[in-house]
Amino acid sequence: MSKAGTVALTALSVLYPCLVFVGLVRFGVQPRVLALCMAVIGLLLFLSVTGSRRAGKADRARRFAVSAVVGALAVAIAVSNSGVLLKLYPVVMTGSFLASFAFTLVRPPSMIERFARLQDKSLAEREDYPFIARYCRTVTVVWCVFFACNIAISLYTAFRASDLAWSVYNGLISYVLIGILFVGEMIVRRFVRGTR
Repeated sequence: MSKAGTVALTALSVLYPCLVFVGLVRFGVQPRVLALCMAVIGLLLFLSVTGSRRAGKADRARRFAVSAVVGALAVAIAVSNSGVLLKLYPVVMTGSFLASFAFTLVRPPSMIERFARLQDKSLAEREDYPFIARYCRTVTVVWCVFFACNIAISLYTAFRASDLAWSVYNGLISYVLIGILFVGEMIVRRFVRGTR
């Protein structure tokens, strides 16, 4: 997929809760019309699978599965005109991240170790590699717990909270929490390095 497609996919995914809120509340747009936004995301995800030669088999399978679920959800919304189904997109995306991270706990190296290896190709050859692998596995578990909690809150806001609360959590608070966890892990990593 082209860079423009990647940028469009990222922008639509990040802005999705705000677009849904503005469409539903401000302009009174029917959910089935807003399902077009989800259908575009599903199409872009599918194109990212077919157009990427660098992605591994597992990553391609994950992207294909997510694009299929998003596409099916868009069709279900178009048929049912359900605002609740429209709000499940963040659950699907977070669920795909949870599945990806959890899979690497069963099939190592862990996701965080894979990220670390992208920065340091010789990571597995280092003297302290066993410690690094354990640390990366622990951080991967922390991310899995975060994603699971995020899914639970997203589901709650989709089914029980107002459109505004859903939009604020899924379009702002969840991103802030991701940032806090990311920065917090960087601080902990520096501290751990300093104590060894």
